[in-house]
Amino acid sequence: MVSADKPLVDPADDAFDYAPYAKSIALNIQALTKSTGLVIAINGTWGSGKTTMVNFVTHYLNQLKEDERPSIFFFNPWWFTGREDLIRAFFAQLQTILGEKRLFSDQTKEHLAELAEALSSVTKGAGSYFANKLKKKLNVTRSKEKLSESLKKSERKILVIIDDLDRLTPEEIAQIFALVKGVGDLPNVVYILAFDRDVLAKGLSTVHQTDGEAFIEKIIQIPLQLPTVEKIHLRKLLFSKLNVITENTPPELFGKSRWQNMYFQGIDHLLRTPRDIIRLTNSLSFNYPSVRGEVNCPDFISIESIRIFLPEIYDVIRNNPDLFAGAWEPDSRRSMSLDNFKQFHLSWMNRVPENLKGSLKKFSTLLFPKLSVVWGSGSYGIDWLPNWRRHLLVCSPDVFATYFRLSVPSNSISYSELKSTLNAAQYPQQFSNILTGFRETLRPDGKTKLHTFLETVIDFLDQEVERKVIAGVLFSLFEIADELHPTTDEPKGWFDISNSTFINSIISKLLDKLPEADRFEILRERITNGKALSLMVNQVLSFSGQHGRFGGKQKPSVETILTLPHVEALEGLCSDRIIEFAKSDRLLDVGNLWLVLKVWQNSARQNELKEWLSNVVENDLLFPLLLEKLIQAGVRERSKGTHEVEVEEFFRLDPEWFKPYIDPKEVVQRARSIAPMTSLTSKQRKAVEQLLKESEMREKGDNPEETNIWE
Repeated sequence: MVSADKPLVDPADDAFDYAPYAKSIALNIQALTKSTGLVIAINGTWGSGKTTMVNFVTHYLNQLKEDERPSIFFFNPWWFTGREDLIRAFFAQLQTILGEKRLFSDQTKEHLAELAEALSSVTKGAGSYFANKLKKKLNVTRSKEKLSESLKKSERKILVIIDDLDRLTPEEIAQIFALVKGVGDLPNVVYILAFDRDVLAKGLSTVHQTDGEAFIEKIIQIPLQLPTVEKIHLRKLLFSKLNVITENTPPELFGKSRWQNMYFQGIDHLLRTPRDIIRLTNSLSFNYPSVRGEVNCPDFISIESIRIFLPEIYDVIRNNPDLFAGAWEPDSRRSMSLDNFKQFHLSWMNRVPENLKGSLKKFSTLLFPKLSVVWGSGSYGIDWLPNWRRHLLVCSPDVFATYFRLSVPSNSISYSELKSTLNAAQYPQQFSNILTGFRETLRPDGKTKLHTFLETVIDFLDQEVERKVIAGVLFSLFEIADELHPTTDEPKGWFDISNSTFINSIISKLLDKLPEADRFEILRERITNGKALSLMVNQVLSFSGQHGRFGGKQKPSVETILTLPHVEALEGLCSDRIIEFAKSDRLLDVGNLWLVLKVWQNSARQNELKEWLSNVVENDLLFPLLLEKLIQAGVRERSKGTHEVEVEEFFRLDPEWFKPYIDPKEVVQRARSIAPMTSLTSKQRKAVEQLLKESEMREKGDNPEETNIWE
């Protein structure tokens, strides 16, 4: 809830220990002798609680007995700016108050009017406010003497409170001080002036061309300093408001130790007054709900603190994401030199107030570890990025923009949607439907929402995941993974990652969370009944490779996903499913067909593979489809000059690759026979031409496997 920046009125609400001091001031005013006139100043910086202190003083005065209670007159000078004369407005309001209370004689009111007119004339006021009562201009001294005599006879003190003097222009400040100077020694009249002394001193120096501090000292008899608000009270107020604002924040997005580091290293140094607390918590009340669950809570509070109290630095951060978010990569082509990087950060730090530089260096490094190479001695590499993204820290390049746009970027997937999608995996069909929908949703970057989800969810699987969710995700992936590879998500360059790679990583992370026996049972059921044959083959080859099978490197038993007997059992099941797909004419619809053939070839039923492959090669419809599935594509760099490099796509289909399964000459002969067919698709024709091209190369004695042949 946004709080109005209003001063407190009732000492019962005192959060800063102002009440005892206010009560002491009130009792001292009440104890003054009737003949005493006094000017009291309450000095405090903007937002420190001066008005609250004044309100508490009046509260205690109003608790006094009727005959001991002063007549209190509040005058807010900043209501009367521009053409209105402050002095005339002051006396007009004062006379109205005195008239309403009927506590002062008519003679006192008349003398007050005379003095008002006289002072207005001296300070070049525009005309007589009480012209109907006066026939000639009166002498200020005589008018003041008359008023003094009347006030001495009064049974009631007058307390004049003038607040917010530091809101006035220098000329208006001088005008009010001229007023107080003229009437500050009237008997039975006490003035309380509340202001920021530094602001007033500068204003008076500007107008009078003299020492403003000395001018103030001549007028103020009792200078009081607003008590410094102890940090413990500011923290108590801040934390009570933050508890309300951050309610319903996911626990994993609020690290207590991180919050304590952020607060004591940075935020605490920016909060000096109660108004600072109100400004920050009002901003958070308005902005945090729109990103709750999409950002790390301590980080968001920290960034908002910088925005409010160091707006220039906030703009530097917001406008330079690459220089704050992410890890330091000195060897990356995209990174500037370390010297330039340091110079950039030193330049904005030089704009920070001297008293905040030390804390801000620590604060900024906590928020953006990349800066450790500037302010510290170490550095954080790219291996930290998954952890930062998982906790939605502002230093994660994938999350950074959310902190400044107050919304999730269009190319990202929200944390809340990520969680709800994972929770849906308890119902595998629902989860499968969601993934299928993601596949059909294209993002502005040209990739699908599915690609974004798969990439993002990997980092979050390091957290604890319910057993039902693990089982549901695995069930769905072994059911539909082969359908989750749209052409829009295919890698476009060296550093692009395929959906298949993401899916394999997800499965690996989930299996790691289960006991070995449970892993095997889930995999056994899924390979027996699932539909994603390509995924099954990939997984089985991965498990087998960990035991040195299929050309893999033997791993220690503690690092393998499954025991060797369980791996051998899954190999047999996978071979059975391959043959099942072959017999139902579905095998040519499966991706990674070379790997499928590899598993089949190494099974006890390899003779059935040769029979199936021979039948396909002899079929004019199926053989072109087989070649289309088996052609391999890749990218390579080609030099175009001294410094220019071109990246191009290339294709491979070597007839020797068929050797373990069927005679390559038979394959080449059939390719020549179908080459003239007009029914071939462009992809099929490309595959036929590539096969024949590499066949001719081998006939000439060249080896297509040698890269330089393709230059």
